[in-house]
Amino acid sequence: MKYPSGSTIGTYGIVVAGGNGPGSGANQLNNPRSVLVDSSGALYIADGINNRIQRWLQNATNGTTIVGGTQGTASDQLYFPNTALFDKYGNLLVSDRYNNRIQMFNLTTC
Repeated sequence: MKYPSGSTIGTYGIVVAGGNGPGSGANQLNNPRSVLVDSSGALYIADGINNRIQRWLQNATNGTTIVGGTQGTASDQLYFPNTALFDKYGNLLVSDRYNNRIQMFNLTTC
């Protein structure tokens, strides 16, 4: 994530993930649906059309797919993830829209 020196909230809109046109590359998103931030400042993005959850570390120019990446019904696949959040144990919960399910992932094993 990049913040200009001296900026304040509401002063600037800064691209912190994606911004390189729609696509499936590590520096692209395609129909991002939701974003959450962990305690280290990393972003977790439900990237709908790419069927994945991307993690973007602070100051990163590329994201890392931590869940999904291919459309399907297997336990390691997603079909248009819509929303993601962390539970109180640090598990990532993902609303897997077209599979009509909520998936739970332990990020220490992803």
